[in-house]
Amino acid sequence: MATVGDAADPLPPQRAAPRGALSAEEKAKGPTSVRDCATSCTEPLRHPELTRPRSPTPSLIASLQVKRTVAVPKHLFVYPAVAYLFYSLWRSGWLPYVAAYYAIYPFFSPFGNWGVAWRIFKRLLSGPFPGYHWSFNLSGGALLIAKLTLMYPIETLLWQLDNLLFPAHRQQEVRKPLFLLGQPRSGTTRFEDILSEDKESLVALSLFEMRYPYLTVQYAFDGVNWFDKKFLRGALRYVAFDVLDLNKPFGGKGDRHQMRRLQYELTDEDDILFLFHQMHHFQLCGMFPDEEFVRFFYHFDQLPERDQDQALAFHRQCVQKVLYRRGQGRNYFAKWVAGWNGQLARARRLYPDAQYIVIVRSASESLPSWFKLQGLLAKDLVGEDVMERPHLHRFFKEENLAWFKNEIEFCRSVPLENLTVLDSDQFYRDIQGDVRKVYEYLGREIAPGSDFDKFLARTQQKQVTHRKTKTDESHITQAEIRDEFPDLFKEILAIPGVHSVHAGLTPVSAKPTPLPTPSPAPSPAPFL
Repeated sequence: MATVGDAADPLPPQRAAPRGALSAEEKAKGPTSVRDCATSCTEPLRHPELTRPRSPTPSLIASLQVKRTVAVPKHLFVYPAVAYLFYSLWRSGWLPYVAAYYAIYPFFSPFGNWGVAWRIFKRLLSGPFPGYHWSFNLSGGALLIAKLTLMYPIETLLWQLDNLLFPAHRQQEVRKPLFLLGQPRSGTTRFEDILSEDKESLVALSLFEMRYPYLTVQYAFDGVNWFDKKFLRGALRYVAFDVLDLNKPFGGKGDRHQMRRLQYELTDEDDILFLFHQMHHFQLCGMFPDEEFVRFFYHFDQLPERDQDQALAFHRQCVQKVLYRRGQGRNYFAKWVAGWNGQLARARRLYPDAQYIVIVRSASESLPSWFKLQGLLAKDLVGEDVMERPHLHRFFKEENLAWFKNEIEFCRSVPLENLTVLDSDQFYRDIQGDVRKVYEYLGREIAPGSDFDKFLARTQQKQVTHRKTKTDESHITQAEIRDEFPDLFKEILAIPGVHSVHAGLTPVSAKPTPLPTPSPAPSPAPFL
């Protein structure tokens, strides 16, 4: 039976165990509690008083054995493309000049973390990931090579060109930003769509602006769009979006598209910036399916402080560019549901006057949907659903539990006058009324007769309801959720003085349920 520690050693050949069977070693060991594994985490879980013993009823995936499979690597075209590029540079005599640029561009690049890139590179060369054939490493290697030899060098030039041509954007004020928070699959996307219609006072980054945070590119795209509308009657847009489907970077079909829209012209979650440009995002676990990297990619706060500050400074400058180009006089608005990895806590230093809307949904509904989506996102990126790997399943569950506890801690730490809480299910019953209550509490205004006011009236008439995703207990069972995860709504509303839009649901004298406290975990070892 392979263990997680066998990261660099190939697994011995074995017959596949019957579906749901456990090895003799696992039976002898018995169930392991979340509290017992806290000492093995690279980051101690927050709020130990909320830790509950692990449910004796594991999910279907958690009960399976590790089996080695051969997955067809994605992105293999990167290798011949890079080889042909350098061959052409060598034949043309430009290779020495390009090599000199490669030697100096990291000193001017705002992207990535070079220590992390080196650590990943060494791990890829050390052997196959547990349960995978060595060829799977080619997918992660392709991503690393593409970023370091193609994307980062070119985009560093674009970034510095912005600083040269549009230096005023760095003086753009980011005033009183509004952050929409919650655990993934809590109804935040629908609320984001509604607030995005308040174009008179709010501006949010589109997925295109996150993927290409360069004013030179954005202004060029604006020019092409203007030319297409004026002279071609939208023909270019029709071909690009409707025929070639280029506005959807990972395609527009399948379960993932139904659960998580990814379209360039729509607003999206700000953590996507860190996936595209900083080599740090939970989605990268799909390319590097090892315990070490699962722990790391779910913890932004494991990065050295200098790298955390650099990544968030990059984020702020991307926001300044969008405000400079099309949002002057408006407030920056963002959905940031993956910020429980430490990004939000760190971002409070950059945005001290930020306001927060926290949407809470029952974990029994959000977690099965979220576990399914994490696997589908990984499959889009690398062609493999890592959530179906039993030897990784426990780590994903522990890290998502840590996000729950970090959310409670964050809500306890922010000024309560800048925080309001929404119940996801209650929100869909009175969209217009709840949006008005949110604005009123945060000191914002919805002008009567404005476009946003009319939009809310139309939305109220339609009274859109949330369509729940069909899930099962393959990834996580209801017993596990009930026994191990805290009740977010109860714990957050128990914070003295916290404001809830749904006042009738606020407990008169709510107190957190006392739970067993585990022994303190040792300080985490740094990733680098």
